[in-house]
Amino acid sequence: MFVLDGMPMDLQSILGISVQDVDRVDVLKGASAAIYGSRASGGVISILTKRGGPNYDLAKEAAPGTLIAKLPGYAPLREFYAPRYDVKKPEHVRPDYRTTLFWAPMIQTDADGKATVSFFTSDAKTTIRLRAEGITTGGMPGVGRGSVQVD
Repeated sequence: MFVLDGMPMDLQSILGISVQDVDRVDVLKGASAAIYGSRASGGVISILTKRGGPNYDLAKEAAPGTLIAKLPGYAPLREFYAPRYDVKKPEHVRPDYRTTLFWAPMIQTDADGKATVSFFTSDAKTTIRLRAEGITTGGMPGVGRGSVQVD
């Protein structure tokens, strides 16, 4: 009996395995082959591939015929950078000219439909455009716009 990564196989399937993919080969006879039942009465040749090993990370290998591409413009999820200027830090001596000052995608309003947010402005003497977008529990979209003059 032939076993590949714990699964019984026929001889033709075993012959198609690349030698570079094989991690180890175990030959089981007698009582050690009994776990495979009566089909293993003549013994078992167990082949463990590198892919079938306990430390193998399948996520690092593309399936045959699959092209892996990283699309520009997409980035992994990370926390939005929002400095707190009410706590003194050495990096706060540099001017802050961020163009996006606040981002919070999961703000929920109270029973009156109101929510309060606060953020620190940039050091640019300009007009900050505010934009709030949301959706009601009934699925209706909503948009609010405003501006704040920073002197």
